[in-house]
Amino acid sequence: MDKNLKIFINYRRSDNPCFAERIRDWFLLRYARENVFMDFDAIPPFVKFEDFILDYLNQTDVMLVIIGRNWVNLLKEKAANNEQDFVKLEIMTALRNNILIAPICVDGAAVPDEDDLPDELKPMLDFNVAFLQGGRHFLDNIERLIDALPVALAQHRRMIASVEERAAMQPAPKMDDLVHDFVGEAAYEAEESDIAFSDVNPPSLQPAMPPAPASRAARRAESQVNQPYIAVCNVPADEAIKQRLVDDLRQAGYAIRTDDEALTNAALVLILVSPEARRDGYISHTIAETQAANVPLIPVLVAGDMESALPYAVSAAQIIHLENEYDTGLNALKNLLPLYLK
Repeated sequence: MDKNLKIFINYRRSDNPCFAERIRDWFLLRYARENVFMDFDAIPPFVKFEDFILDYLNQTDVMLVIIGRNWVNLLKEKAANNEQDFVKLEIMTALRNNILIAPICVDGAAVPDEDDLPDELKPMLDFNVAFLQGGRHFLDNIERLIDALPVALAQHRRMIASVEERAAMQPAPKMDDLVHDFVGEAAYEAEESDIAFSDVNPPSLQPAMPPAPASRAARRAESQVNQPYIAVCNVPADEAIKQRLVDDLRQAGYAIRTDDEALTNAALVLILVSPEARRDGYISHTIAETQAANVPLIPVLVAGDMESALPYAVSAAQIIHLENEYDTGLNALKNLLPLYLK
């Protein structure tokens, strides 16, 4: 058994915290104090709470999610009041990091209904839930749960490795697929240049005929296959302005990716920041991942102000402002990009 597993205890201070501490004490006996994180005991003075937690999650193997009777009500209450919810943030980050989630319903709490959870937390229900009551039931079951942890973790890691292996075996995108991305624009260009719309479809789908001149969209798709690309990262609340920015940058000739794997091999990362993004653990995690990989990063302020939207980790970076004067900010970004994409 690996006694150096890093275990993160996720719980609500206003939802039976004594039960969570009791669980922690038993895990301390098996894994030692330095390997079991609980916020009141593990966060040193003067550090920024959110940054420390997200950094620790990057080292975590297992997250225990302690669910008490008021867990769902408190989740909904914080969402309704637009309050920052660190419990939600921690679970979202763990899910994105492929950390094993170990949900434990305590003191008679029921498993949350899927309809009671935001979309970001619903994958948590994919993990089998354990139950702990007080008294004799706790003593009869806590060691069984602790013993089950390394077995579940080994299975979880095998599953992740299998998924990654299958993903690595997927063929690279074909030129035909890249051309399809530009079909809408190419149709417009065809009208302007009298080129038949069918000319921009993949050759494999066309009847045999003399080759027609390639459209500008197709030529640009081909030129971008090996072109350094820019990854654009955002939270769902900023999707509309992200799409506008992506469209404008592609129109200017830049290769842009926004998919989940975009950070890999990106020449530059644009992080869209806003008050909503700052409350979402995804942006903080993406910033940390980008900085760890030494990839250049430009924060793009799309809503709010510097104080409410800008994460501390990028407060010293050069900021592009799109929140008030979009066109002015876009021109500033276009002038800056050649410095990163030489």
